[in-house]
Amino acid sequence: MPWSRRPTAIGRVAYIKNYRDCLDRLTPLIRKDVASYLEESAPIVEQYNKRFAQEKQRFHQLTDMPWDGTGLLSDTQKAGLKKLIRTDIVPTLKERQQKLSALSVPPGARYLSQLRAESTELSITAWEHFLKALETDNLDEFDTAATVHKEALDVEMRPDDAPASDGHMQSAARDAITAPKTCAPKKTSGRMSFGCAETPASDARSS
Repeated sequence: MPWSRRPTAIGRVAYIKNYRDCLDRLTPLIRKDVASYLEESAPIVEQYNKRFAQEKQRFHQLTDMPWDGTGLLSDTQKAGLKKLIRTDIVPTLKERQQKLSALSVPPGARYLSQLRAESTELSITAWEHFLKALETDNLDEFDTAATVHKEALDVEMRPDDAPASDGHMQSAARDAITAPKTCAPKKTSGRMSFGCAETPASDARSS
């Protein structure tokens, strides 16, 4: 593969002259690897989508309960949410990622696999801050949870930057790394509240 080196003040820089030709050759290989990885991971995704759907329903049931006169969550709501996060949501996210990490990932899908793991880890961190907020009544922890949640969403947009993917593959890859959020904590007018979204298409179609 033709390439050139140009000396600099601190060393030498190598670059590929025929980058477009190289990309044209690599693109179909990467697409093939990504498609293979998505197909192999699909059964895991489907299995855990069912569990996330159940956890989401339970979350709605807990947060739909009448609020007490202070406008804050009742002790019963807090207890139920803390148990749900500790024993179901976080363990399910970790278990799902462990199974995904155990798969044999082809070279062209490694970036996607890494993004999927990063997104899941950020989601777990967000839920841990959410749990701490419930335990301490610290609204700053809700803010942190929301911030980390946004970071996870940013990770899920990264496949759009991959030069070797067409529009369809970008969409499939982005969907594949989306970690189920169930619901995202937020703070409104200085009070604890919750914003719940539908299970991401990534985890509903393909995770």
